[in-house]
Amino acid sequence: MEINQFGQLVDTHNSLVSAKATAQMLDSFGLNWIVEKQPLLLPSGTESGYFGVVRKDTETVFTTATSQYEVFQNEELAELVQEVAQTLGSSIARGGLFNDGGKVYLQIPMEDKVIGTDLVKRYATAINSHDGTTALRWGASSVTISCKNSFNAAAKDLKDSVRHTANMRRAVEESLRAIQGINDADATLYEVFRRMADKQVRQPDIQRVVDAVVGVDILKSAKTARDEYSTRRLNQAQDLSVSIAKEMSYKGDNLWGLFSGVTHYTTHKAGREGSREVSKMTGSLQKTDQRVFNILAELV
Repeated sequence: MEINQFGQLVDTHNSLVSAKATAQMLDSFGLNWIVEKQPLLLPSGTESGYFGVVRKDTETVFTTATSQYEVFQNEELAELVQEVAQTLGSSIARGGLFNDGGKVYLQIPMEDKVIGTDLVKRYATAINSHDGTTALRWGASSVTISCKNSFNAAAKDLKDSVRHTANMRRAVEESLRAIQGINDADATLYEVFRRMADKQVRQPDIQRVVDAVVGVDILKSAKTARDEYSTRRLNQAQDLSVSIAKEMSYKGDNLWGLFSGVTHYTTHKAGREGSREVSKMTGSLQKTDQRVFNILAELV
C-alpha cells in the first residue's frame, strides 16, 4: 500500500497486476499502442495551431485536429469495457482494429440464441476511433455459426463524454444503459428472426431482396438484363443468388434462409476484401443488412 498525492491509500500491487493484465489483453488483440497529438508546423517552422493524431509505434497519421481534441487511448477503452464486463459478470472476449488502428473495438459476449438450427452468438460491441470518424459507441453484433455470417445492429454514440478518466464512472453507467438498450432491442430482433424461420419464402420476396441489395431485377430475361445492367452488377446478382440458394438449402425455404443468404453475401463476397469487415460493422454493408432486415420484418 502507498499514499498517493491526494492522500488516498492505494493498493499499488493490485494496480500493477491489473495494468499488466490489461496490457496482455490489448497485446492479444493488437491494440497495445498509444496515440499522440503532435503539433503541425508551418513551412516557417512555427506551430499552425493544428495537430496530427498519430499512432506512436508506427507513426501512422490518422487525422488532423484542433487543440480541443482529446485522445481516448486504447488502454482507457479497455478499462471502461472491462469494468462494464465485470458489472455484467462477463469478460472481454474479442477485439481488433481497422485501417491500421483508425477504428478499434472490444466485445463482451452476451447470451447466445438459437434460430432454427443456427446458433447465433451475440456480443455487445464498443467501438472507438482515432481517425475522427466517431466517438465511443456501443452496438450489438451477432455471428451465426454456420458460415460465420454476421449482422450488426446500428451502433449508438454514448451521450456523455468519456475523454477524461474523471468521467469514467458516468461513462460506465451510460455504457450499461446502452447495453440494456441493446438487450431490449435484441428481444424484438430475435422474435422477428424466429418468425422469419416460420415464414415460407415466395419468389417475389427473393426478387425484392436482390433488387434492394444489388439493384437487379432477376425476373428480366438474360438478354434484357445484359442490355440494362453492367457486367459488374450482374456478377453481384449472381453471387448474391448463389449465397441465397446455399443458405436456403441449409435452413429451408423460409425468410430466415433468405436473410441468411444476404448476410452470407455481405460477410464473404460483397465490397472489397480489406474493408469488408469494417463496412459490416459501421459502413454501407451494415446498412444493406439493416435495410433487408427491415424489408423482411414487414413480411412477418
